[in-house]
Amino acid sequence: MDVHGVWILDQTGKVIFSYEIFIQGSENYQSALLANLVTVLQQFANQIGKKEIKLIELSNSKIFIQNNEFTKNHMVLRCGKDILHNIGYKALDNIKNILDEVAKDFNPELKEFHERLRIPLESYINELLQVEPQSSMKKFLHDF
Repeated sequence: MDVHGVWILDQTGKVIFSYEIFIQGSENYQSALLANLVTVLQQFANQIGKKEIKLIELSNSKIFIQNNEFTKNHMVLRCGKDILHNIGYKALDNIKNILDEVAKDFNPELKEFHERLRIPLESYINELLQVEPQSSMKKFLHDF
């Protein structure tokens, strides 16, 4: 699967999880800018009476967005431009399931929730990418 990055944002738009792939010569997404973009677009959608923004299509990529009603997080998946929509949405559904599973045991507003997300999310992303866990990806968990 042509995944370029996965971000989890809290309900205020703060990045609590980021997993990005940087390829030499490609654009380098800054997590904070992406988080701000998603937050502003979601607020705009709410103001015009739409529930949420689900997809942003750029010239060379697609950004899939899904809100998690249970944890109140926004899940963001950036993929190559040729990915089929149903595949992107299915990946977000799987990420949502991981969030929900961790939230059964930990309050989504606590740092421990964010720490517990890291391993299952990284494992799932590596599955999507079919790479070894110690690849050349930049991955980190943000403190809040």
